[in-house]
Amino acid sequence: MFEKIKNEQVELGKKVHIFGASQLGKKLFDELKIHDICVDTFLDNDKSKQFQRIRGVRVEAPERLKTQDKDLTIVIIASLNFYKEMKEQIKSFVSYENVYSIDTIYMKYNKNFNKIAIPNYNESLVSVILTVYNQWNYTYNCLDSFVNTKTKVPYEIIIGDNNSTDETKDIEKIIVGAKIIHRSENIGYLRNVNATVELAQSKYILILQNDTYFIEDYWLDRLVEYMEENPKCGAVAPYMCGYDGKEGIGGCMLENDGNVIPIVGKKTLVPYSVMYIQPAAVLCRNELWRIVKGYDEAYMPAWCEDEDFYLKSAELGYDLVICPDIKYIHYGSKTYGACPVHIQKEHLDILVGRWGKKIPIIKKSIRKRNQDRGLGDIWLN
Repeated sequence: MFEKIKNEQVELGKKVHIFGASQLGKKLFDELKIHDICVDTFLDNDKSKQFQRIRGVRVEAPERLKTQDKDLTIVIIASLNFYKEMKEQIKSFVSYENVYSIDTIYMKYNKNFNKIAIPNYNESLVSVILTVYNQWNYTYNCLDSFVNTKTKVPYEIIIGDNNSTDETKDIEKIIVGAKIIHRSENIGYLRNVNATVELAQSKYILILQNDTYFIEDYWLDRLVEYMEENPKCGAVAPYMCGYDGKEGIGGCMLENDGNVIPIVGKKTLVPYSVMYIQPAAVLCRNELWRIVKGYDEAYMPAWCEDEDFYLKSAELGYDLVICPDIKYIHYGSKTYGACPVHIQKEHLDILVGRWGKKIPIIKKSIRKRNQDRGLGDIWLN
């Protein structure tokens, strides 16, 4: 989106504001400067920051926007946790299409959604399982990046649309050659994944979320190669980067209480074992998925179902691996969205009830795998 914002500033004279004078706001300012985008002001509700200068730019109260033409005002909200609240605060001052979240400006801007042709193979080695509900821009960017990163792996793409109401409902007009299932009702993320995987006939399945973006050629080949060479590997994934391509999480460990602890920063370029892989772009054995029976519907509509799947896989002796030498971008929480706190707690209670006593044993076996690779404890940040 950087190019779009720059063009609108140059050609239409739009003023650009950053809402949030935090460290994230400062980082955003530096990124905009790299793209030759001038920031008019920082906006912040913290009165102690107002009238100060950050990076030489004045900090103002958000109400300052009242004095500007709403159609010529761009606001980029430098907060991932309070985006909705901050957008609501300024909705009467700024046109809807001129408000961006910090993650969306890193997305590729598509003025026209050109058709994407999915290659046709006689037999596929990987079934790509993409489950979606609205968020068309993310879906298009995901598929565009997938098709345009090189691979020698024959694949098919199966899309499970959970009764979307945006452009996704007409996805066949743009995405040609994919198998697309439009649900007559929204059956929830978990059931949508399970039902879509049922159509997969390939040796491997790639569980894919639409808020991913691929940046390296032959990333899929690398994952398949690892699986082929390591028959006891049940699931493998690349190294996950944040929306700016810089913030990385290389899998996770699980605490005894079931909570997920990210492995932050690259510890090694050698493949290593983990207890949990973010299900944004993870390659699994189709056979293992059938043995485990996919995601357990006890966790409907979602939350902890992936942890449960990985623990079942590990208990069966399968390895869960991150290949840190390849990477991709994950925008985060766009496919399923935010899970209500009460559901998180209920599902965590189910998980711990099933696995609480087994988690330390599984954790010990995974640490042993890494020791056998000559790695130290990569979980220590």
